[in-house]
Amino acid sequence: MALDDGANQICRMVIASDGNGYALTNDGNHLIRFTTGKDPVITDLGALTDDASNANNSVHSRKGYGGDMIADASGNLYLLTANRNVFKISIESKVACLHRSHQRITRWLFNKRRHGGRRKQSNCCKL
Repeated sequence: MALDDGANQICRMVIASDGNGYALTNDGNHLIRFTTGKDPVITDLGALTDDASNANNSVHSRKGYGGDMIADASGNLYLLTANRNVFKISIESKVACLHRSHQRITRWLFNKRRHGGRRKQSNCCKL
């Protein structure tokens, strides 16, 4: 890998409730699981798949490189991309569903704070 190969760089990592760590390449083609014990095991789980409802907002888009990742207690990861899209990723199926687009994220955060979290969600991203 070349130093200027942004697609394969890993800059998003998280430790999930299952005790494993997860890392994701910028292009979303390598979801990597790693253990944190004495004898670490690293497994490439493969590429993420876009949910059909994502429309033009692909988890593989070059516009979404960078960002951060968090995990919930239900086996899901949340990818917050540098262009402010939020994808909910099922660790089991590796399907990435657009949870909030950059066009709606500011309004969503404002309304969540103002109205105690009530918000409309697409079917693939129900919490």
